[in-house]
Amino acid sequence: QYHKTVSSVEIERGLGGIYARFNSVDVRKPDTEIRVILTDDKWYVCKKIAKINRSMFEARKVQHRPFFSPISIHPRLARAMVNLSLVEEGETLLDPFCGTGGILLEAGLVGVVVVGGDIQQRMVDGCKKTLDAYNIKDYKLLCCDVEEILSEFNLADAVVTDFPYGRAATTNRENVVSLYERAFKSIHAVLRKGRRAVVTLPSMDAVKQGKEFLDLKEVHPYRVHKSLTRYIAVYKK
Repeated sequence: QYHKTVSSVEIERGLGGIYARFNSVDVRKPDTEIRVILTDDKWYVCKKIAKINRSMFEARKVQHRPFFSPISIHPRLARAMVNLSLVEEGETLLDPFCGTGGILLEAGLVGVVVVGGDIQQRMVDGCKKTLDAYNIKDYKLLCCDVEEILSEFNLADAVVTDFPYGRAATTNRENVVSLYERAFKSIHAVLRKGRRAVVTLPSMDAVKQGKEFLDLKEVHPYRVHKSLTRYIAVYKK
């Protein structure tokens, strides 16, 4: 609403006047909604063509699902990661650290075939409960180490995952640098050439670690809370 040189009211009046020359306007029940986005050097005038029901993401938060664990990313973030992977309906997405299944759920809801792995059988069982509760049919779950996925699974069209970190995460006491190296190596082996891996990581050092195995395309930092920032890294094989 604030810009260095113009106000939102001025923009509304100006664009509204232009639109009204060629179309009838009903401000109470509009058929068309126009949004204006200003940057330092460009204006984007956009017509809204779709609306996301954000309340559905809130309804799918882990505390509302059949299996609960405090280590689970928000459904909106999981869906954003799936979108960044560019995976399409009918293709296969792998999450080698599937945990409660939040990423697999969001991918399955848009028609993607999902495969998940976790080293804890408890997590695999809980993930199954979640996918079944939301009527996700095309899935495969494995209780295995990240390197064992290579012997259990063929090539993936996308890999989307949240790497373990912090005291609450299970790494079997393995140093995270070692675990991440093995994970990136496995992702490189299982991902189809030219396709994307989207990984949530705790630091830029971890992001750089992935560059040893994959081409880094984008990094999106996001603030979890005041003292914690995480990074969504988009890689390409």
